[in-house]
Amino acid sequence: MSEPTVTDYPDRSELDADGCDELFDSLAAARRRAVLLELAERGGPLSIDDLTRALVERRDRRVAQYTQFDETTTERVERLRIDLYHVHLPKLAAADLVAFDHETRRVSTTERTSAGVDFIDELQ
Repeated sequence: MSEPTVTDYPDRSELDADGCDELFDSLAAARRRAVLLELAERGGPLSIDDLTRALVERRDRRVAQYTQFDETTTERVERLRIDLYHVHLPKLAAADLVAFDHETRRVSTTERTSAGVDFIDELQ
């Protein structure tokens, strides 16, 4: 007889080892953490374009006093939008930390988003 896992008890909030690994892997990149924090602050679905602009503005405010940008804001937005679409949003969606609708190009929270945000808050 096999040991029960978290999937046998969907109402449990604890994560098994695989769930922890998936969460850690999903939140390893600063951009993915920023996506969750931005969605949590906004409280609702965002288009990928609105999310991208918000993340660029967030980063620019944080590093502007220390950094001179070689790219224009438009170039930074486009580069980040491509990274989000092809790398970061699929990774977060696979971990069920966000819902990403490719057709409408909208990103929204899931039931697990708050767990990811809580984890990030604990680290900061």
